[in-house]
Amino acid sequence: MQSDQDIQTCRDDTGQPLLRYQQQAGWLQVTMLAESTLPHTQNMMQVFYHVLDKLDPDRVRVDNRQLRGRLSLADSYVLLHSLPLPRRRRRMAVVEDPAWAEQVRFMETAVRNAGGMLRYFYDEEQALQWLLSE
Repeated sequence: MQSDQDIQTCRDDTGQPLLRYQQQAGWLQVTMLAESTLPHTQNMMQVFYHVLDKLDPDRVRVDNRQLRGRLSLADSYVLLHSLPLPRRRRRMAVVEDPAWAEQVRFMETAVRNAGGMLRYFYDEEQALQWLLSE
């Protein structure tokens, strides 16, 4: 069991938290924290990619349930086209609030069509089981 000191929080220039991460045995837990507008999400994703580059995990569980709001489908499309291509494939499970099912289906399909190993879940234990399988 890791202590709270092992939890790292990344903040924007104003001090607002963007995401929190903690290394686990064999995987990385990331919790997204900011308001989900296109500028905030682009900033959050930039920090997220920096953490992935620094720690280089094979498997990542992302928890989006603390995000405030979600991007529109149009903004999701813009975001996906602005993201850099990943340097390598990672298995990624995203835990989401079921209220955002329409956006989830779009993002999951778009990322998987681009070659990503990503699945969305509404239960964190199911997400972890899939993440650690195979």
